[in-house]
Amino acid sequence: LRVWFPVATALAASDATLSQVPGLQRAASCGSPGYQTADLKAVAAFGGNGLTTVSGLDVTPLATFATADAGVVAVDGASVTGLAAGEATVVLAGGATLPLNVSVNVTTAVVNVSLHAVAVTDLA
Repeated sequence: LRVWFPVATALAASDATLSQVPGLQRAASCGSPGYQTADLKAVAAFGGNGLTTVSGLDVTPLATFATADAGVVAVDGASVTGLAAGEATVVLAGGATLPLNVSVNVTTAVVNVSLHAVAVTDLA
């Protein structure tokens, strides 16, 4: 019988600093500024006694994320959105034997968002 189990797990955010977006307001709180959203990712290495360790496996769909800093960020599935300026910690919830977390900084520094459109008229 071979039993594979996670021998190492890491959490990451696609952006550790969530800035204020000008002109964006939170739908749930009229007049409150809107902030960026980042994707959360959990990656694990699986192995076992006498087994080769396989690293870099994306286990995000199996993970549950949470935060105790609900006034600073909101966690929805595998996304974290800024709510107010401050520091927050997002953790892997439910059953983690080691404390796994990622820090997120929410800042009032404004990030400018722009859209550039390109029209493709021929692919030849």
